[in-house]
Order: sequence, then C-alpha cells, then structure tokens
Amino acid sequence: MLVMHGTADAAVPYDGMGSMAGAVEAASRWRGYDGCTGSTPGTALELEKSVPGDDETLVETATGCPTGLSVELWTHQGAGHLPSYNPTLGPTLFTWLTDHGR
Repeated sequence: MLVMHGTADAAVPYDGMGSMAGAVEAASRWRGYDGCTGSTPGTALELEKSVPGDDETLVETATGCPTGLSVELWTHQGAGHLPSYNPTLGPTLFTWLTDHGR
C-alpha cells in the first residue's frame, strides 16, 4: 500500500476531519491490516515542483511486515490535493510499483 498525501490538502485534510482518518492514521491502519510491527522514516524525495526547495516528500516505511507486504506513506510537505509533480514522479512511482508488485 502506498499512501501519498500533501500536508496543505484542503479537500482531504492531511490530519483527517471528523470521522475521516488522516494520512498518518490511514498508513497506520494499513500497517495493522498487513501485520507490520512498526515504521521508520526513510529517504526524502524531490517530487513536487510547486514546493520550493528539494526533498519535500518525506517517506515513512513500515517495518516488520510479512514477506510480500509493504506500506509506505509519502508526505508531500506543503503540497495540496492536486500536487504539481515534477518529471521524476513517473520513474519513481514505476520503480516503487515494480519493486512491490506481485
């Protein structure tokens, strides 16, 4: 499971709203569903071209998952609901999908 979410999303707030889970809670629930035991911060990526600076996307990776299962949260710092991705998104996402596909 890959959860991608901008912290400035006004349509679906990053921290959730009412009974709707936020991005962190959604990733945590998926870790629970998949039987993962924890998570760790990983690398930072440069994916969002509308956010100044480099490496605005923070990657959190589930740990202790059963073989073949994976959960990651990609938090786009300062990005909204419809991010303005740069050209590195396609190859980065393709690599993630092929590395985690069955």
